[in-house]
Amino acid sequence: MINPNNQVTIIGNVGAAPMERAKTRDGNSVVGFAIAQSLTRMDAATGQPTHKGAQWFQVTCFAGLADKVRTQLTKGELVLVVGELKSASYTSKSGEPRTSIEITASEVLRVARLRRAEIGHSNPLATDDSPAFDDWNEAQGGV
Repeated sequence: MINPNNQVTIIGNVGAAPMERAKTRDGNSVVGFAIAQSLTRMDAATGQPTHKGAQWFQVTCFAGLADKVRTQLTKGELVLVVGELKSASYTSKSGEPRTSIEITASEVLRVARLRRAEIGHSNPLATDDSPAFDDWNEAQGGV
């Protein structure tokens, strides 16, 4: 159960295929992956978007959700992650102080991408034939 005082929703691209990190004492999988949110700004002079880097988030999934994520998610997919936010400070190998941001996921959903040609038309949310959200948890009866 997620703490409603510490719930976060993030949309980003999967950075690498999810990997099993460990097993819990009762044998359930613990799977991790990273998602990146692209930092894009509009250039005032040209009106064109410019890439300013990315913000990375580590995601950890447990049990049934972990198994689904490990077998069905691939690098580059756009996902929506709902979960509890945690941060940790550490020192890198080069001696620099760093902070990692981790989300313990309660839900992971695939998100369909908008086609640029449709933005600004009568139905800006129209996408290809795939549904806007592919709810894995619903198919599992909840996690």
